[in-house]
Amino acid sequence: LPVHYIFVMRRPNDACSQEPDLRNRCGIPATARSVSVNITAVSPTALGFLTLYAGDVSTPSTSNLNFAAGQTRGNNAVVMVSGDGSIAVRAQLAGEGSVEVVVDVNGYWD
Repeated sequence: LPVHYIFVMRRPNDACSQEPDLRNRCGIPATARSVSVNITAVSPTALGFLTLYAGDVSTPSTSNLNFAAGQTRGNNAVVMVSGDGSIAVRAQLAGEGSVEVVVDVNGYWD
């Protein structure tokens, strides 16, 4: 640890997602069931929000981080890990926006 992921997410009028595989990387064991993360939205071009969740379940109806255009914001969360070792990172953006997403994994539970 720590594990650091950066995504640039772009999607016109819809949502987009990434599913990084976390297990067996940088000290996160295959037995990890959840992870502690810091998430940051950097330089968004539109209003939006980020939702993090286990990659093998339906998207929850709540967000982990809300942001406005031009507003760099961060938050922390505990996220369940899916059976295949991934978490889903979903960005919902208004209009034809984009956002750089930084996910720092700083701990885990197994």
